[in-house]
Amino acid sequence: MPYPILTLPYPFAKRLCQLLSPSEVQELQIAAGHNVIDPLKPFVSSIQNYGLSLYGIATTDPHAINTCQAYLSSPGNVFSSTNLTNIRRDSVRYSVEVLLLLNMSNTALKNLNLRSQQIKTYLIDINSSHVTNDLLKNVARTTVGCEYLTVYDNRFDENVTFDTIVDNFPRLNTLILNYAYCGWLSDLTNARKNLNLILRFDSFETVFSFRPEELYDFIAKQGPKFCIYLSLESNDPAAIYKVMAYIDPRFQRGYSEKNGCNFALQDLQIAAGVNLINPLKPIVSSHKDFGVCFQGNPNDTTKCELFRNSNPYSYDVINIRESEQYLMKCKSVRLHEMSNTALERVNQNSLLIKTYEFEIEESRISNVFLNNLSKITVGSSRFGVHNSYFDEDVTFLTMLDCFPHLSSIVLNNAYFGWLNDLSGLEKRLQFIFMHDYFEKIFNFRPEELYDFVAKQGPGFRMLLYLETTDPAAIFKAKLFIDPRFQRVDPGGDSNFAVSIHYEHSGYKYHAEYFLPTSTP
Repeated sequence: MPYPILTLPYPFAKRLCQLLSPSEVQELQIAAGHNVIDPLKPFVSSIQNYGLSLYGIATTDPHAINTCQAYLSSPGNVFSSTNLTNIRRDSVRYSVEVLLLLNMSNTALKNLNLRSQQIKTYLIDINSSHVTNDLLKNVARTTVGCEYLTVYDNRFDENVTFDTIVDNFPRLNTLILNYAYCGWLSDLTNARKNLNLILRFDSFETVFSFRPEELYDFIAKQGPKFCIYLSLESNDPAAIYKVMAYIDPRFQRGYSEKNGCNFALQDLQIAAGVNLINPLKPIVSSHKDFGVCFQGNPNDTTKCELFRNSNPYSYDVINIRESEQYLMKCKSVRLHEMSNTALERVNQNSLLIKTYEFEIEESRISNVFLNNLSKITVGSSRFGVHNSYFDEDVTFLTMLDCFPHLSSIVLNNAYFGWLNDLSGLEKRLQFIFMHDYFEKIFNFRPEELYDFVAKQGPGFRMLLYLETTDPAAIFKAKLFIDPRFQRVDPGGDSNFAVSIHYEHSGYKYHAEYFLPTSTP
């Protein structure tokens, strides 16, 4: 039965829509009934996309960021052609995987006027910005569902603490920061929050401002999958020995990286001393950048150029000499127009890249290619492949064998038996996106898909996307949906979704489903 909003007194009906969040207004819009057309009926648009980017614009004073622009973004493209600044006063609910704030300030965010909008996102990335408690509070007011927060290469106010970050983002389970302060571990302990933590600093005193037993007791209270990573840059040759004084003897040392030679050489180089010049002293060139790009040559598949970019807009050529060791740490590795022959031309014995994600575009994907890529990279949890050609023997099993840390996979390739391979893995994933033809995607029984999704964690998301001219594709797809799935409106907390794009008419069909054991 439609909600009788039109029978309410006019002032109350208008005020009700102003008091509700965009997601609540959307529910009221649905409850009012599809056939109701009236100025009192609230209206909220829903936009689903890979990412949303908010980019601050500097004035004559580089520290005065008062305005910003909003863009819909796609993997590997922070700023797409869709500029949203002109429609920012509409009531819109965005559902995106990544929200990026670049070169932002609290003033610029307030001037964007997002009060009538809500952004549902899994990951928030704040980069090259002025981070204040007000900025974090306003980001939290505008967003819901954030579980992964990375705040990198920013300027922080002194009163920003772990307490304020956790209070603003209660669902947070992973935090990456290039910031610390004396007492940070005590604040984390008092927050009583299970949180995977990666901290990158340049000050020994702010990182190691705790007693060894405090760190041990804090880690012991976390869950079994808890991870904390402390990264420090220092010219002090005695830094390693100083660090060891803060490690409780109850810890046991382990080596988890299969490609750790460059990291070990760098530790030995630092321990040898900055002023020591000797042929026996190992040399490792260390770089920390926004990204690394492998650029192939479509006219000569044996050639490859390597670039590093300190930010999304600048590229520098990397020339790897045989006599040197290179250790690179970056957020993203991009491979464009690459082949295994070109990748093998890279001096794999001298290069190691620690990264968060891969983006492979317009390349030839073979198991040998993936294996060679895994030899020069460590740590990636996201894997995206777009507009590329796959060999028939490339499967989820071979991909995860090369990259065991993967939790999010985006592919433009499916194959017969793909769901059976995923179901046989003793591993939980966070996100799967597949784009291919109908027959290659929908080759499973409905109960197989339901059982696979049910075995994943509550934060798992899967999207199956296809482009077709078949007018019956929607009805065919519904035959593969187990009736135990429950349908939810777009933008909701779904576990599984199907998107069908009709190439000739441009019509898009999108349906989202959740498990009845989870909360919609």
